[in-house]
Formats: sequence, structure tokens, C-alpha cells
Amino acid sequence: MKRIFFIFLLVASSINYLNAATFSTGIVFFKGDWKGLLNEAKKQHKLIFLDFYTDWCAPCKRMDAEIFPDKNVGAVYNQLFVSYKVNAEKGNGIELAKKFSIKAYPTWIFLDETGSVIFRADDYMSAVKFIDLGKRVATQKNAVNSLAHFEKEFEKGNRESGFLKSYIIKRSSMKLKNSELLNLYINSLPDDQIKTADELVFLAKNIGYGNSDAVKLILSNLKLLNENQLKEITRPMIAMLTNEFAEARKEKKLVEEENALQNIELLVPSMNEEQVNNVNRYKVLFYTERKDSEKLKVAGSSIASKLMLIPDDLINRKNQEFYDEVMAPFLSGKEDSTKIPGFSEESKRMKKNFAAGIASGLYMVAEAYYKTLEPTDRALNDSLLWAERAHALTPNEATLKLRENIKAKIGS
Repeated sequence: MKRIFFIFLLVASSINYLNAATFSTGIVFFKGDWKGLLNEAKKQHKLIFLDFYTDWCAPCKRMDAEIFPDKNVGAVYNQLFVSYKVNAEKGNGIELAKKFSIKAYPTWIFLDETGSVIFRADDYMSAVKFIDLGKRVATQKNAVNSLAHFEKEFEKGNRESGFLKSYIIKRSSMKLKNSELLNLYINSLPDDQIKTADELVFLAKNIGYGNSDAVKLILSNLKLLNENQLKEITRPMIAMLTNEFAEARKEKKLVEEENALQNIELLVPSMNEEQVNNVNRYKVLFYTERKDSEKLKVAGSSIASKLMLIPDDLINRKNQEFYDEVMAPFLSGKEDSTKIPGFSEESKRMKKNFAAGIASGLYMVAEAYYKTLEPTDRALNDSLLWAERAHALTPNEATLKLRENIKAKIGS
């Protein structure tokens, strides 16, 4: 009797879900766990749509307020997909975000009913574009070059280097980790072939965010690359290594942090000014933790001295340019700001976006000096100037408090 009752509940639940999906005015999101989601997709023979979001993500809130409730969007997505919302910073969402290498929000992952990735996209989209995205994804379900096709070949034992290379490229297009595949690919080729400029560039461009044998191989053979090739590999390698740095920092693994910084340092000669500035920011964070005041001052002054040279008229012009660009679709009537939660407050911050970026850099360095340097260190006088500039650009309690704390430490 209990079993019959249990089966009845399952059937009733499915009917309720199907009815809601059929008659809702927007996307109906499946309520349940991951296993239940996969079972539901198989039962309905539908693809899966995953919405990765966070509580603080403004574009996520816009999608929730404007796009997901749209009846035209719901009509398409409820027909084609079993949809599921995933908070990437809570519960099982943390592991799912790692599984699918989620680095930006919102990110949408489209899966087949077995859980294989078909497509991914991110950022805010209009209803028309979002509907078009869903329809395009649906046509890729049985594509010959689909990720599912590669996964089946891999499961059958295909380890041929050409296949592995194509599989890696496919996963990279989905922004998925390639660590295991890169290791297998490296082992599938002789040393004299893998240590060539073309192969090193290929490995770097597909490095992803996971550590692998490819990292050491690339960094130990930089001399084989010409200037253009070095520039080509620098951005993906920095992205991977800074992710390693961030993960180690989160887990308070100082040795791994230092290793990541040392590896990043090898790429400095091929970096542009913006990349070098970002590296110096990581150094400030690391040397503050290590209480290494001398190295901190080298990295910190490099950042702050450049920021202090930016004139007010340039800051004002950049603030206005950013504000005009963001507001253009609303002023033209293409988009409705009243549908965006918290838009009024957000628009005020937009007016000082460039100034806020400068203030943030000055604040970070000034705070690091305050935490690390001895009261007698004259460099604290520089940090006071930086804190004052940060407060002038973005007056708030944090910048004011830092300014006063530095004053008290100096004794002025």
C-alpha cells in the first residue's frame, strides 16, 4: 500500500510540474535536487537549462525581473527544457559551479538529458535574444560535433592525439576544465613534437582554469616562442595562474599562493601595462599577508603612484563616457529602467564608475601599508595621501575611517 501511495505522489508531482510548465506565463524552474533534475529531463525527453546566479549579481536580478517571467520566453523554454536555478555560492550550487567552471554571472549552461554540456552563454539578454538562444541550442542536440559525441568516443577509449586535440578545443569552447585531457594529450606526443612553438601555443590557449602538466611545460619553454606568440599565450596563462592564486588565497595556502605568483612573474616581460598593474595588486595582497614590508612597498608604490597621476579632468570625462554608454539604451527607450531592481541607486554609482576604480586601487594599497608598516616608516605618509585621494574621489565611511586610522598611526 505504501509503495502504491509513493508512486501516486511521484505521478502527481510530475503532472503538477507539466501543468505548471505548460500554462505558466514565464519559465517554470524545477524544484528538487540534481538527481531529480536529470531524471525529470530523461522522463520528458528534454534538454536542461541551468541558470547560475548569485544574490549580489545585478544582471541576474534583471533576468529574474524582466526575462524569465516573460510569457514568450516561457512558451519556448518550457517546451524545450527542464529549467533549474543554481545559486553558485550556496548549497550544492558551490560544487556545480566548480563542475561547470562558472566564473561570471549570470552564466547559462545547456545540457542534454544525460548531463553533457551542449552550449553555454552569459550576461544579460533581451527576451528576443534569449528566445533565439534557446531555439539555437535545441538544434545542436544531435550535432555530430557535439560535446556528447566527443564524450562517448572518449568513454570508448579513444586516446588518439588528433581526437584529444579536437576534444580539448570543444571543451574550451564550453569553458570547461581540460586538465586531464591536456595531460593525456601531452603524453600522446613525443617530446620533440610537444616542445614546439605551435604546440605550446595550443596548450596555452586551451589551458582553462585547472592546473595541469601543460603549465610547467609552457613556462619552462617560453624561449621557444617569438614576441607575438608570447603575447598570444599571456592572457590565458595569466587567467589560469591568477585563478590558482585566488583559490590558494581562499584556502589560506601560502606556499601555493607564492608558487602562482612566481609563475606569473615569468610572464611579466610579455605583459601590457594593465596586466602588470593587476599582478602588482596580487603582490600587495600576498606581501600584506606575509608582512613583507619592503616587497609590499615596491608593488604598492608602483600601483598608487600611477593612480595619483591621473588628472581630475580625465577622471570626470571617463566617468561621463561610461555613464552615457550604459544609459544610452534607456534614454533611447529601447530598455525600461523601471523594471530593473535598484536601478536608481545603481545609476548614481555609474556616474562615478571610473573614479571608484581609482579610489579602490588607492584604498587597497593604503590599507595594506596601514596594516603592515611600522609607525615610524615614512612610507605611511604616502599612504595617507593615497587614502585622502580615495576619500576625495568616493567619500564614504570606509575611506574616511582608513584616513583617520593612518593619521592616528603616524601620530599626526
